[in-house]
Amino acid sequence: MKITNSTKQLAIKLILSGIFSILGFLAGSIYSEALPVFLPVILQAMSKTLILKLLLGAIIVCVLLLALSFVVYFHFKTKLETQFGVSWDKDNEPYCPIHEKPFSRHQTKINENRATGLRCVKCNETYHLISDEANKLTLPEAKKLRKSIKIT
Repeated sequence: MKITNSTKQLAIKLILSGIFSILGFLAGSIYSEALPVFLPVILQAMSKTLILKLLLGAIIVCVLLLALSFVVYFHFKTKLETQFGVSWDKDNEPYCPIHEKPFSRHQTKINENRATGLRCVKCNETYHLISDEANKLTLPEAKKLRKSIKIT
């Protein structure tokens, strides 16, 4: 995955969570200030059935907002599939199979002058790309094999 795409996704998540946090704080502060003033007047002016309908509407809106937040979360979540001992995204980039974070650097192992491992910075582990025949693969070889498997 390109760094610009991951940065864009992270920025969208942070901006949305910030907006919803501010809106929640504003709603809570307005509610706490207005409730003691308007609640007695509202309760005397409205019928009980209207109050129950408003309460039911508020509950439905909360449930719909919760469902919307799950939809947004799963829409932006990276979908990964496992192959050669690591996870891969749709852009054919490898991820740590445990943390589902992109590998930030390649670990070079001297094995016939080939780099055969990927290092995860978070867990500090080296993951080797292993083919079905138990051979170590380099990253370009693994990407090439993945493309050939998807085409056929």
